Amino acid sequence: MPINPNFLFDSDPESAAESESSDFSSEFEEEFADIPKKSLNVEDEFLLVLMKLRLGLTNVDLSIRFKVCEATVSKLFTTWINYLYLRPGTLKI
Repeated sequence: MPINPNFLFDSDPESAAESESSDFSSEFEEEFADIPKKSLNVEDEFLLVLMKLRLGLTNVDLSIRFKVCEATVSKLFTTWINYLYLRPGTLKI
């Protein structure tokens, strides 16, 4: 982040720190503005898991396609795999 020369000789250091932190937060919000706040619905989560299993897509690719974080993809995949192991495993076939 570039240094603003207007704040170098400011007599109130608190006002300079506040403005720098607001600049950082606005840059952060702009960078992640395209990522939605809510998670995927159940059908999309299941589709994500099936695409990873069948097509072998990476977490990065799936995170871009579904517009979620890579960590979310990893957590969803682990949760669904555990569920699919436990739930159908109890069925008598």
